[in-house]
Amino acid sequence: MTVAYTNPGPGNLYTDQAGHVRLLTENGRQIPGKTLFSVGTAIPGCPSDWAARMIPPGGSVKECSIHLLTDGNDTPFAVGFAQAGHAGLATWRAPVR
Repeated sequence: MTVAYTNPGPGNLYTDQAGHVRLLTENGRQIPGKTLFSVGTAIPGCPSDWAARMIPPGGSVKECSIHLLTDGNDTPFAVGFAQAGHAGLATWRAPVR
């Protein structure tokens, strides 16, 4: 899954948001991602420009994570994001490719 986000400011934002993304399935599972970290190596299908760094206000970053769906009878349904200081997940539907 690829997630792109922009820092709305006013301070710097650390690039760790992909760790808060969950793949939600029709069977009610929340599957956390396995974030890839590979210095200097392109990973096919994962166009991430993530690096352990700070994003200034107005800056943006693209992060990639892999979510393993092990049940062949389950289907991705939505994307969820665990927000610090908030109960539950912010969710949205996203196209599955």
